[in-house]
Amino acid sequence: MALSFALIFAGHLDNVLSISLVLVTLMLTCAARSTTPTHPVQLRPELLRILLSALIAAELLWFCWLSGGVTRCSFGHPVPWPIQWMGGFLAIATIIYWWPQAPRPNGRFILVLSLHVLLGVVIIKFINPKPLIDVWFLQQEASAVLAQGENPYDGRYTIPIQELVGPQLLEDGKATSFPYPPLSLLTVFPGYLIGDVRWSLLLAQLCAMALLVLAGRRLGLPAGHPAELAVLALLAQPFGLTMMELAWTESLLALAVIGAGWALASGKHGLLVVALLATVSLKQYGILVLPAFYRAGKLSGKDLAVILGGSALIALPFLLWDPRAFWRGIVDFHVYSMFRTDTATVPTLVHQLTGVTLPPAVGFGLAAAMGGWVLYRGATDLAGVMLGAAATLLVFFAFNKSGANNYYWLALVLLAQAVIATAAVESAALAPPNAPEGRAQPPN
Repeated sequence: MALSFALIFAGHLDNVLSISLVLVTLMLTCAARSTTPTHPVQLRPELLRILLSALIAAELLWFCWLSGGVTRCSFGHPVPWPIQWMGGFLAIATIIYWWPQAPRPNGRFILVLSLHVLLGVVIIKFINPKPLIDVWFLQQEASAVLAQGENPYDGRYTIPIQELVGPQLLEDGKATSFPYPPLSLLTVFPGYLIGDVRWSLLLAQLCAMALLVLAGRRLGLPAGHPAELAVLALLAQPFGLTMMELAWTESLLALAVIGAGWALASGKHGLLVVALLATVSLKQYGILVLPAFYRAGKLSGKDLAVILGGSALIALPFLLWDPRAFWRGIVDFHVYSMFRTDTATVPTLVHQLTGVTLPPAVGFGLAAAMGGWVLYRGATDLAGVMLGAAATLLVFFAFNKSGANNYYWLALVLLAQAVIATAAVESAALAPPNAPEGRAQPPN
């Protein structure tokens, strides 16, 4: 809840409040991780329904009405009426979860996923078919370069806000390389072939939301449990629409990490390795979740070698294509990116208060320390793994020189999985001894 409010306030109110809420989230995440599993947090269905419903109500009120008709998702343009109508549908879906004896419990979550698809289609096709942001242009134009059989890491790409890119990476006002790993480009390429890379991102979000609940089902979560409202809270989160509209690639990483969580809950060792290989290969910082998953005790040294070696093999053809261009995109693009003073990070706060700019090494060092602590003291159940991964990512994001809100959205997804996993374990514990799998005691 604290992290969701941090995303709501970012850009609307003083960033100090958002930064404070991010740090509160980090502390609570570490505290929750330390209580799992020896002293588990109790998430009773009644309490969970009240808390998540209150969060969804606050998100919808802020986004559709109390924000004064302005949302970051459209960068200052009025919220389109279809989105406000969709907010009403999300509110109705929330109310349905207060009907314990509603027929077809599975239908509630199917309704949520259907609303997700409809939101994505409306945004991509009608509200903002051509977002003026570098992330979309980079992926769309790099896909076009790849489709022509040319090296995407040696292309020239449109950058609407050139002040955010280091001058070393600009040539005639265009970026001189593609900043994301090869698997990220290959994953959105099918969406480009049908008109827009965001179709791939919409599918990734849809699958990630489905796997959030399916992982809980594997642990004993009954259909229609109030914990499913955690997914609805992700959809109602105002910045969640921004993830879709502006084509941020954290949707891909969310699918990979949540897919790894589902594999862990299902005992699918091979799929766990594949999902973590994808996690490491999709974003440069994906490797930060490995300590939490390794702590679960399901990975061997050989598995880590497969994950890291497989990631290197995916990148190898692009590296050999043009080593200098590949390095320019994967490393230099981020090293020379400009320090952001408009994001909810500790370096931003320090810079505003003292004028001092913290070096990027601070974020890397603290993330390494948190990863080591998670590896040494982390919990081994799914909730603990997600809390450990979220804590490591939150430290890295909060002390990054450009920790944009799309990063925090990813941590929000992991925390939602932790909530669902905790509720699933408690629901299974309340089930009668002869209850079949997946049929725990219904929520009150």
